[in-house]
Amino acid sequence: MSIRFKVILPYLLLTLIVAVTGAYVVTRLVSNSLSERLSNQLLEAGRVVSDTLAHQEVKHLEAARMVAFTRGLGEALRERDGEQIVLLAKPAAGGLNVESLMVFDPEGREFLHLIKQTDGTIMDVSQPGRTSTLTIVQRILAENNPDSLPRRELTLDPVDGRYYYFSTIPVVSERHVVGTVVVGTSLNTLLPYLENTSLADVIIYGENGQAIVSSLGSQGTEALFLRTISMPDKLYEETLTQDGIVRGEDFEADGRWYRLARAPLKVGDDRIGVFSVVLPLQFVVESGSTNRNNYIILYTLAMVAVILIGYFVARLIINPLYKLVRTSLANAGGHVTERTEIESKDEIGVLANTFDTMTE
Repeated sequence: MSIRFKVILPYLLLTLIVAVTGAYVVTRLVSNSLSERLSNQLLEAGRVVSDTLAHQEVKHLEAARMVAFTRGLGEALRERDGEQIVLLAKPAAGGLNVESLMVFDPEGREFLHLIKQTDGTIMDVSQPGRTSTLTIVQRILAENNPDSLPRRELTLDPVDGRYYYFSTIPVVSERHVVGTVVVGTSLNTLLPYLENTSLADVIIYGENGQAIVSSLGSQGTEALFLRTISMPDKLYEETLTQDGIVRGEDFEADGRWYRLARAPLKVGDDRIGVFSVVLPLQFVVESGSTNRNNYIILYTLAMVAVILIGYFVARLIINPLYKLVRTSLANAGGHVTERTEIESKDEIGVLANTFDTMTE
């Protein structure tokens, strides 16, 4: 092996090792950072969903109190005066931005049930005398406490068959609970808002772990929708008892990977269900691949540059040595007038000058 390759080879090997190691380390760091960012975004999306639901609860309670505190409503409920109840509550509800409003007497019998249509009109779907099927109504009435806290529930509206987020408060007259007011917003209305504010797909699960509403189903992503359509009962119960957002698994649907996080739907002291937020992992995969390719190109260029630099450095060292070798061989062959003609001031130049002096 020539001395030129002996000089260049260490440069080449060292550059190759540094390039491969650097590309691997930097790519892993970037990929881990992107993955961590995605997880944080997922957790933040979960917090946004919880906060949005809490804001909706405030709106519910404001509307419910406007109706419950209507002058004369408590007395009308105490007297079971259905005509007066409708006369007082219906106009009050008309000025409120609520999707569903129900009023029940102390026995849990319905006196008023209003549902706002998509065109803004209010439909009276009251079934006077129908016993409420809402658990929260039965709890408020059973407590018979004028200072009862609001109660919440996710359940079907028996009239339009849609799932609603309901809030209820007691109606009080002379320190006695004489009925309840229930305000609700359909999950079909809430879901787009939750999706837009959280910047993630949202799934809400009912008591049996089945998805009762999902933003995934509206996008034609059938496999993804089916993959998230239910939760095992045990997982549902475990999630329901958690205090925060729990990162779930990564899963594949329609050839794409997704990351999921779950959390309990908790408003006040009530845990009314479980929700999940879903984000695609494609961002991490594509960004990691792009960064890997960029670093491979960068280190390849750096390696080529180092090789070229090493080659020119080797020439600076090797060419004078070649001249010295050729001159020494010429002198050994009888051409004693041959000189190296090396004029550098370094060690090779000193050696060449000494050789020239010896051959004079």
